Amino acid sequence: MKLKLLSLTVFILVLGLNTAEAQNRQRIQRHRVIQGVRSGEITRPETRRIVRMQCNTRRDIQDARADGFISRREKNEIRADRNKTSRVIYRSKHNNRERF
Repeated sequence: MKLKLLSLTVFILVLGLNTAEAQNRQRIQRHRVIQGVRSGEITRPETRRIVRMQCNTRRDIQDARADGFISRREKNEIRADRNKTSRVIYRSKHNNRERF
């Protein structure tokens, strides 16, 4: 019984850390976009594109959680979406286009 309780506790702790890490990454990306808009590095169309990508990622996460289990394939797709969004943010901030 103690072993089951211990393994359940470890599982919940690991799940919580993964969720916190994912939320932290979303928050950091949001901060990067806000900073880029304030400095004029990201234009309005670029901002709309990035926000749309982040909404799609959030929707994918909700769909993956709907059945109560996120498979390895779903995790990899979500990670790829986040990496793509991060690259788009970087390229938008460094493409020498300015917001007027």
